[in-house]
Amino acid sequence: MSSPRIPPALIALGLAGLAVGAPFVTTWGAIALLGAFVAATAGLAWPGRRTPWARRLGWGVVILAPLLATTGFTIRVAAPNVVAAGQNAAGRMAVASLRTLLWAQDRFIERHGRAGLLAELAGTRPDGLKLPVPVVRGPYRQLTPTATGQAASDGGYLFQVWVVDPSGKTWGDGGPLPPAGARAWRACAWPQAKGTTASFAYCVDQHDDVVQTDNAGAHQGYSGLERPMPADAPTTAPPGLRLLPGTGADGGEWGWWRGKQTRRSKAADGR
Repeated sequence: MSSPRIPPALIALGLAGLAVGAPFVTTWGAIALLGAFVAATAGLAWPGRRTPWARRLGWGVVILAPLLATTGFTIRVAAPNVVAAGQNAAGRMAVASLRTLLWAQDRFIERHGRAGLLAELAGTRPDGLKLPVPVVRGPYRQLTPTATGQAASDGGYLFQVWVVDPSGKTWGDGGPLPPAGARAWRACAWPQAKGTTASFAYCVDQHDDVVQTDNAGAHQGYSGLERPMPADAPTTAPPGLRLLPGTGADGGEWGWWRGKQTRRSKAADGR
């Protein structure tokens, strides 16, 4: 009696599962690759004489199915999650840096009677005069020109500060000093490379109103030195007034960071 051969249907089923699952390593694609692996393994374990072509095809499916499943999982699931986690961490650090600028502005206003530009907060005036006690250090001393003023780079974000005088005029780094009594200010952060280092953009003002946007509006897409954020981007009101949720002057949707106001912001509202 001749021994049974490997059923060609098992090998064919394994090849079909491989073909279906390879391009679509999602739920159904993974199931197809698992089915291909099981079918090919069953074909190789089938008792009896094995033809060379069936053996080669069977082992090919057994090797390729888990390899493709692992590669697909990495590309479609693991890698995007790692990127998203990195961007979320960069966003949290950007907001923490903006809150540090809030603290620095409070100290600067106490000493000088007005809000400070970013270079001043780092201890250097635009005319090169060193201020005695800088309130921020490190990367904020290195400013680079943009179309809306000079900005500092830190942690995958660019940061810019505008001081607002009582008439509503904005003063930024790279220009003259703000006038005495200009105590309103606004600081914003946007990604160095949108979609790579981060995506969201953030702003804070003297009331500790912290707002954010997904930076996906038609007139947004703030990214790097080439596409900086203007001072009036997050609000339809002139700079110097409160930052509030809603549609900004840039057409994007802005909301409270983490969906709520800070204690200081609530206190400014009398709550």
